[in-house]
Amino acid sequence: MNFKIIKSLRYYEKEYPENNEYVMVKIKKFTDIGIFCKLIEYNKEALLSFKDASSSKRLKTIKKQIDKKKNMIVTVLNVDNEKGFIDVEKRSIDKDEEEKFINLIKFYYRIFNIFVKRFLLHNNNNEVTNESNVYEFLKKTLWLQNPKNIISNMSCIHTNLNQVLEQYNLFDKNNINIDIIDDIKNMIPIPVCKIYIQFKINSLSLFAYEDIKIFINNVEKNLETNIIVETPPYYSCLIEKKYDNNSDLVDIKKEYNENVNKIIKNNLIEDLFATITMFELKI
Repeated sequence: MNFKIIKSLRYYEKEYPENNEYVMVKIKKFTDIGIFCKLIEYNKEALLSFKDASSSKRLKTIKKQIDKKKNMIVTVLNVDNEKGFIDVEKRSIDKDEEEKFINLIKFYYRIFNIFVKRFLLHNNNNEVTNESNVYEFLKKTLWLQNPKNIISNMSCIHTNLNQVLEQYNLFDKNNINIDIIDDIKNMIPIPVCKIYIQFKINSLSLFAYEDIKIFINNVEKNLETNIIVETPPYYSCLIEKKYDNNSDLVDIKKEYNENVNKIIKNNLIEDLFATITMFELKI
């Protein structure tokens, strides 16, 4: 299968970016009038012009900010849909915001690749492996949702699969849809369900310290976790459990609550008292 067609595709349904939109570009060529670059998401050429550099100092600053070997985030200044001209500029952007945007594009590209590659693999002939047919497939699936929501939408693929199937029209159990879902599941780690438990442990024994130490060691082994001292008589531990689409938070909480209480009861000795004072469960 020839996947070279992917390089010629745009990421989104709209053909051109909007003014003031952040886009990721790859530097193509430096010239006296500006920098020619490629809009990675739109597969379009753009110009980062030097005409707005009002001073030589500003021009030096712009050039200093640019690394030919790295993709960078710029802002769309003007779009001429008829002539296909796109002007961009390098504005200051908060580092955290820039990193967040870069991560969003990278994540979207990985999902985009899954959809396109699966379509091409299941339509391995020249009649349907053209840009037009790929775009038609994406319009019915990936492009149904706002690209900006891709991370939040896909993050629940293990915990709320039906929601993802509905959002991206993948309910039909054909081979393409099944493979797409499997690929995304393999790409995104199963979220961890965190269970925080706090104990209150008291002892009336003359050997309270040793009794509590033995009790904690036994409970740690059974729960496969570490118990820490908060402020005596309070102790706590954190249990992590992988959460999948077949799990139910209510059932998990009930199961662990019963299990922990059983372990506590089985390890209690005379004059030793232990109760759960807090039980929190989060994804």
